[in-house]
Amino acid sequence: MLSDGGLEILVSATSLLAHVGHCLRNGEIQVNTLRIVQKSRHRFLKLFPLLSEEEDNTTSKEEAVTRGISEEEGNQHEASPMETFLDMRIEELEAFKKERETVLTFIEMCSVIKTGES
Repeated sequence: MLSDGGLEILVSATSLLAHVGHCLRNGEIQVNTLRIVQKSRHRFLKLFPLLSEEEDNTTSKEEAVTRGISEEEGNQHEASPMETFLDMRIEELEAFKKERETVLTFIEMCSVIKTGES
């Protein structure tokens, strides 16, 4: 049996897990949180389905979207909706990193050209 403190921790952990899942779904997850989830991907994907049916259930629209994405990518195994959302957010983060590097390179080039003209 859990003590009141143990139950509070369990409720807090469950709430946090549900919150992270919600943020992954709607794309409002913080970059640092996404990196933590990415590092612990296996554990997160193992724990998330343990949430109650109300918290874990995605809408049929979300499931249809993730099924469509999985079919387009030609995945051999059927990914859970949460796994698909996690993959989408990680792809977005990687695309952002590449875009950022490109912009920084462009800024450096402009700076070199400007100093060369002076």
